[in-house]
Amino acid sequence: MFAGTNREVYLVGSAFFEVVKNPARPFRVYANRLTTEVLGTSFAISAAPTGGVRVAVKTGKVAVFEQARGNRQARTNRVLLLPNEQVTFAPNRAELVKSVVSKPVSAGLPAQPLSFTFRRTPLTQVLHTLEKAYGISIQFDEAALARATLTARLEDTSLFEKLDIITASTGTTYQVQERQIVVGF
Repeated sequence: MFAGTNREVYLVGSAFFEVVKNPARPFRVYANRLTTEVLGTSFAISAAPTGGVRVAVKTGKVAVFEQARGNRQARTNRVLLLPNEQVTFAPNRAELVKSVVSKPVSAGLPAQPLSFTFRRTPLTQVLHTLEKAYGISIQFDEAALARATLTARLEDTSLFEKLDIITASTGTTYQVQERQIVVGF
């Protein structure tokens, strides 16, 4: 329980937070030189003793920014994170690097295993379905993939395992590039 108007935590180590929405009282986590600010969401933070920090969002939206040395009020390098996105910070480089989390989960609440069955489904439709389900941008050339179809049952596996099956079945490839996945031939 937080007293007063502030909901603030100073973190050393790792923690997972589920924050109740209260626009009048934002929730802030201070970890090394980063501040994470939320209104209502669930996310994980790992703050290494060496100064490195990783913030990964499960649900909702958070803002992460670097604090000016010795001044918790001064903010620089602000990054907005959505579900299945993360930011890492290395103090020796003093930059926030945004990317897709290593194990994306369903964008719905509560996070639940996702299974899909596709029968001669256009690959473009399959990719749009995954994009919506996981809340992650999947980029591809609609025209180049227009004739490709997929017949598969994608059970309770990670997004990347699903993509491995899809690309092996369709002769395509995928790459994770920062905050998105790119599929092509």
